[in-house]
Amino acid sequence: MRNIRKTILLILLVIAVGLSCIVAELNSKKLADNSSMNISPLLLTMGGFRNIISDIMMVRLQYLIEDNDFLEVQYFSKLVNELNPDSPKLTIFNAWNLAYNITIVVPDQETRWYFLNSAIELLTSGLTDENSKKNAELHYELATLYLNKLSNVSAEETFYIDLWNKEYDLKKNAMDNLQTFEKLKMNFDIIKKLEDIYGPQDWRTSPPYIRYNAFMAKEKIGENWQHNIKILLK
Repeated sequence: MRNIRKTILLILLVIAVGLSCIVAELNSKKLADNSSMNISPLLLTMGGFRNIISDIMMVRLQYLIEDNDFLEVQYFSKLVNELNPDSPKLTIFNAWNLAYNITIVVPDQETRWYFLNSAIELLTSGLTDENSKKNAELHYELATLYLNKLSNVSAEETFYIDLWNKEYDLKKNAMDNLQTFEKLKMNFDIIKKLEDIYGPQDWRTSPPYIRYNAFMAKEKIGENWQHNIKILLK
């Protein structure tokens, strides 16, 4: 019985230490700062306890959303993403909150763009060099986000596109966007392949990004999504 109690106390202690590290990370940064957050090495070596901490943070995220504390939602979303690098569904869920739920609540367009771009960064940060189902799910979500939010069909989306162009210093021709493609983890060989299929693209607009991410998703995405992929690739 004593051993069980000791084990439970040890687990609670580890969780408490982990959470205190997270709080320290958050308190050491200004919430207005848009720099990326790196989790301390201690948290990255916590093994299975990372999942417990992540679950606690997901519960906390829901309270933050209800309290309209959106800047902390952004930071906790990044932390959950780093704690769960192999869980695209969590990344997609948190990116969806940033891109679709929060952007319709905040009052001004520049702040909406801030959270929309945070969703793009969150999804992009989860991409790896592997041609995996995880990558496919993230690419599919990116394709639909570009379609839904940056397709120039409303005045607000036109505003987003202007800020998007400034944020990433977008140029018309592919060869002039090499640094941007690297930042967005885009494969230039695939970009050239798509331009062979569709012709030269204007990389200041969303359609080539929609096609690129749909193309990257189509090999590994489930059969139920193939019809949507074909639409996105048009």
